Amino acid sequence: MTSSVNSVVQVVPITVENVEKAIFQIYIDPDVNNKRLADQWLRDVQQSPDAWNIAFSLLHTEKSSQVQFFGACMLHFKLSNHWNEVSTDGVSRLRSEILQRVLQFSTRDKVVLTKLCLTLSKLVIKATSESWPEPLNDIITALTKSDIPAEYSQLAMLQFLTVLPEEFEGTAMKTKDKVRLKEYLISKANEIILLLQQLMQQPAPKHIYELVLKAVASWVTFGSYGLNEVETMLELIFQCVYDNMLFDSAIEALTKIVGQPNTYYYPETLRRFFFPRVLQFNDMLNKAIQSGDMETCYGICQLVVTCGEQHTKTLLYNTTPEQTQNSVQLVNMILTCTGVPGHFPTDEKLSNYSLNFWYVFQHEMLSADAADFQAFLQLYYPMYMKLIEVLLCKAQYPDDTEYAGWSAEEKEEFRRYRQDIADTLMYMFNLLKDKLITFLYQTYIQVVQSQTGGWQSIESILLAFCALGESYVGDHECIPALLTTLGQIPMVNTTLAETALHMLGSFCEWLYGHPEIISVVVPMILLAYTKPELSTAATFALKDICIECSRHMRPYVDVILQATQSAIVSQVMKPRECSRAMHSVGKVLSWLEPSDILRKLEIVLGPHIEKLEQLSNQPPSASIKTIIMQELDLLVSICTSLKLTTRDTDSDTEIPVMKPQLPADQQPLLIILKQIFPLIEKLSSLWIQDLNIIKVICEMIDRSLRTLTEDISPILEQIVQLITNIYITKPQTTVFDLVQNLTKLFGADEVYVPIISTLFTQITLRTISLLQEDAREHTDFIANYMRYASSVIDRKIAVFISSNVDMEPVFLCGLVGMQLPEPRTFNAASSFFCTVIKESSNHERLRDIVHKHFHKLLDIVLKGIAGAVVREIVDGFALILFNFNRHNPDVFIKVLNEMLSVDNYPSHRATAKDKDTFMKSIFKEKVNPNRVRKIARDFSMVCGGLQGCG
Repeated sequence: MTSSVNSVVQVVPITVENVEKAIFQIYIDPDVNNKRLADQWLRDVQQSPDAWNIAFSLLHTEKSSQVQFFGACMLHFKLSNHWNEVSTDGVSRLRSEILQRVLQFSTRDKVVLTKLCLTLSKLVIKATSESWPEPLNDIITALTKSDIPAEYSQLAMLQFLTVLPEEFEGTAMKTKDKVRLKEYLISKANEIILLLQQLMQQPAPKHIYELVLKAVASWVTFGSYGLNEVETMLELIFQCVYDNMLFDSAIEALTKIVGQPNTYYYPETLRRFFFPRVLQFNDMLNKAIQSGDMETCYGICQLVVTCGEQHTKTLLYNTTPEQTQNSVQLVNMILTCTGVPGHFPTDEKLSNYSLNFWYVFQHEMLSADAADFQAFLQLYYPMYMKLIEVLLCKAQYPDDTEYAGWSAEEKEEFRRYRQDIADTLMYMFNLLKDKLITFLYQTYIQVVQSQTGGWQSIESILLAFCALGESYVGDHECIPALLTTLGQIPMVNTTLAETALHMLGSFCEWLYGHPEIISVVVPMILLAYTKPELSTAATFALKDICIECSRHMRPYVDVILQATQSAIVSQVMKPRECSRAMHSVGKVLSWLEPSDILRKLEIVLGPHIEKLEQLSNQPPSASIKTIIMQELDLLVSICTSLKLTTRDTDSDTEIPVMKPQLPADQQPLLIILKQIFPLIEKLSSLWIQDLNIIKVICEMIDRSLRTLTEDISPILEQIVQLITNIYITKPQTTVFDLVQNLTKLFGADEVYVPIISTLFTQITLRTISLLQEDAREHTDFIANYMRYASSVIDRKIAVFISSNVDMEPVFLCGLVGMQLPEPRTFNAASSFFCTVIKESSNHERLRDIVHKHFHKLLDIVLKGIAGAVVREIVDGFALILFNFNRHNPDVFIKVLNEMLSVDNYPSHRATAKDKDTFMKSIFKEKVNPNRVRKIARDFSMVCGGLQGCG
C-alpha cells in the first residue's frame, strides 16, 4: 500500500487475509500515510458485495478482538447502507448467522457483543415485514432457549433489548415505514417491560440487574409510558438505589424516565409516588456530602435536578399541604446540591449542574398570575435568600496559595462557573427586585465592617452587583451608597480591584441618569490607570462609561486626557489598553466645541504623529514595525470614536450625527486627516509589503469614513489614489471592505462616480492580472472581488457603466470560483452570477457576456448539481437556475433542453424521465427560489444514486 488509494484498490485483492493486514496496519503501522491508505482501502472493501462473507469470517472466535470488532462494524455498515444486496431468501440465513454470532460473543468480548446487538437491531429494523412478522418474539426465544448458560443468554438478550430502541431512533427511514415499525415495537413494549420486571424479581448476578435497569429505561422512554403504568417496575428500581453496585444504573434509569417529556402528563403520579421516594434519598445525600462521596452526591443531584427542571409546574401547583411540603423539600434538596461544600472545580463538580434549575423555576413562577405568584414568592422567599448566600459563597476565590496551584484549565472552568453564578443572580433580580439589592448591600456592609471575611467575601458581592448593573435602571438608594463608598475599601488584592472596576463599568447606563455619581467614579477608575495590573479593567470601565455617558463627561475631559497621556507615555498600559483608553478620549472630546476638539486633539495626538514621522524616516525592521502598529492603532481608536454629537432638544438625548451647521472642511477629524495624510502615504509606500501595517492603515481610513461619512469627500481622491497604489503594488484583500464602503457612500453621486469608477477599474484590472497567474492559489481574492463586483453591479450600476471594464475575464474568474471547493468562494461567485444574470436584461454589456458563456456556465451548474462539488452548496447552483429562468427564459429553456438531451449527462444515474421532470419543474417555477432549491436538491440525490435512501 504505497502509491495511491486508487492503485491500492486495484492491486490488493479483497481477501480475509488482506483485510486483516489492513486492520493491523491501522493499529500498528507508525506511518500516518500508510494508515490513511489502509483506512481508505477498508472503506472501499465495505462497498463490495464480498464484504458480507468477509465480515462473518472476521468474526471467527480465533481472530483478534480488533479484527472481530471490525467484522461486526462491517456487518452493521452493510445492513445500514447495502440492504438492497440482501435477497428475500437471504434474510433468514442472515438472521441465523447474526444470532449465532451474538450467542458466541455473549461469553466473550463485550464490546464486540454490543456491536453485534446493534447489528441485530438493524436487521430487525430493515427486515420487519410480512415475511418476518414477529422478529422480537423470534429473537427472544432464540436467545433464551439456546444451549449456553442462562446468565449469558440473558446478557445477550438484555443487550439487544437495550440498544434496539436507540438504533431505531437513529435510523433514517421513510415516514410510513418508521411509523409502521414503531407501532409494532410499542405493541410489544408491555411484554418487554413485564419480562424485564420478572428478571428483576428473580435471583441473578448484579451485572444482569444492571442490564435490566438499562433496558427498562430504554423501553419506558421509547414507549412513552405513563408513570402510573410502571409503578411496580419503578418501585423495584428505587430499591436498587440502595445497592451500592446498582446505584449508578438505578439512578441513571430513574433520571432518564422522569426526564422524558411524556411524564409531564402525570403530575399526580409524580406528587403521590415519584417525588416522595426521591425525598427518601435526602439522608443518603447528606451522608455522602459529609463523607465526601462525590459520586453518590452527583447521582442524587442528577435525579433531583431533573425532577425539578422537567416538572417545575408540578412542583408549584399542589393540591394538598403535604404535596406542597414535599415540593419545598425537593427544592431544598436542589439547594443542598447547589451549596455542596468545597471549591468548584477542584473539590466538587456538581454544584454547577443545578444552576439552570433556578432559572427555569423562577421563570415558571413569573409566568403565574398575580395571586399565584405572590403565594409562590412567599413560600420560596426564604429559600431564595439562602440561595443568594450560597451563591456568594460558591463564587469566592480560594486563598491565594491554593489558587496558585490550580491548573489553567481549572481556572478557566472556575471563571465560567462564576459567570454562571452571576447570570443566575441577574435572573433572580426579575423575581426579587429591590429586595435582592437590599440584601446584597446589607451583606456588603456587614462584611466590610466585620473585616473577618477576607477580600474574597467582598469580591463575590461586587461580582453580584456587577451582574445586576448591566441591566439595572432603578433608583434604589443602596446603589449610590455602594458606589460612593467603594473608594474607601482597601484594594488589597488585584482580583478584588478588577472586579470593583468591572462593577463600575457595568453601571454605565445607570450613571447616565445619575450624573452626580460620575464625579466619584471617574477618579477611582483613573487612579487604576497608573497600575499595570489594573489597566485592562480600568480602560474597559471608562470606555463603557464614556460611551453611555459622553454628554456628562465634559467636566472630566482634562483629567481623562492627562491620565491617558501619562499612562501611554510611561508605558504602564499594553498596546490594546492604550487603544481602548484613546477610544474613551475620542468619546469625551465629541461633546466639546470643534475648536476645543481640534486644540486638544493636537495636544493628544501630536507626540504620536511626531513619533510616526521619525519612524517613517527609518528603514523597516521588526522593532520599528511594532511601534508603528501601536501608534497607528491609537489613530484608529480616535477615528472610530470621535463623532461630533448634537442634542435633540425635544427628547433631551444625544444624537450621534454630524452637526449640520459645521462645514465639512472644519471637521476636526478631517483637519487632522489632511495633516497626516502625506505621512500615511509615506508609511504605506515604505511598508507596502507588510500586510499588517497596510491592514491598519486601511482600517484607519475605513473608520474615518464611517465617522465622517460624506464629509470625508475633500480627501476622497487622495484616499482612492492611496488604495489604488497599494493594491496595484501589492494586492491585499484587506482593501476590499474599504473600497466597498467607499462605493456604497459615493457610488450614486454623479460628482464622485468618475472617481469611484476609476477605483473599480483599477481594482478589477489588477485582480484579473493576479488571478490569471494561478486563480486556485488566490481563492480569497476571488471571493472578495466577486462580492465587490456583485455589489457594484447590483447597487451602483452607474459606477459599472462608467468604468468600461472588460467583463469577459471577470466572468471567467467567476467560473473558476464556481468550481473551487471552498464554500465561501463558491457562494461569492454564485451570488455574482445571479446578479449579472438579473441585470443582463437591462445592460447590453452584461447580456452579451452572459450569452457568450451561457453553455459554459450552465454546464458547471448542472455538473455541480450532479455531484461534481459537495452537496452542501447545491443551493447556490439552484439560484443561478432560478435567475436564468426568470430573467432570460427563452435562451435558458432552449439551452437546457439541448444539454440534457445528451445521454448520461450530467450523470449516468439520471434517466430521461428524471431529466424531463427536473426541467419541467424548473421551467414552471419563476417566483419561489426556495422551491427551486428543493428541485435542485432532489435532482442531485437522483444523480448521486441516493433517491429513496433511508
